[in-house]
Amino acid sequence: MRSRLSRSLAICITTVHRIGQSISYVLKRHGDGPAGDENYRITRMGRIHDRVLFALGVLLMELCLNTTLAPLRQQWRESSFATEVGIAPAEPDDFALAIQHADQIYREVGRSYAYAVQRCLRCEFPGPDSKKSFGFENFRKDFFDNAVAPVQANYDAAQLEG
Repeated sequence: MRSRLSRSLAICITTVHRIGQSISYVLKRHGDGPAGDENYRITRMGRIHDRVLFALGVLLMELCLNTTLAPLRQQWRESSFATEVGIAPAEPDDFALAIQHADQIYREVGRSYAYAVQRCLRCEFPGPDSKKSFGFENFRKDFFDNAVAPVQANYDAAQLEG
């Protein structure tokens, strides 16, 4: 079971890593774009430590909430005070939008899954930032213990209930 999960997660991380590389390529090639540009919105606030982990956190959040960031962004626009008074609201970046919905994840599926999502979104793993990379064995172990294992446990529990 653990081997199957590891293989599945490796495929998922590889896919997310490729997405992160594509975003990096677009930003390097074209620079910071306007606020409406998706790649710009992801990184404009400089709060994302690791794009791959952030993308995985967003993916886990979207799976939990059964929606993507686009409808969440639209809900934010519609509920914004600026919209109520007839002013175009500023677009929230993806980091702010994801963090804003973290509490909902806690309510939907519980602490362990939500904490794994939060760790991925904020890159909240032990150790110095310079060592928070899959190139370091300790980081890989911390990632497995604090992100993969809780998500797997949640999945296994859901399978038993279903």
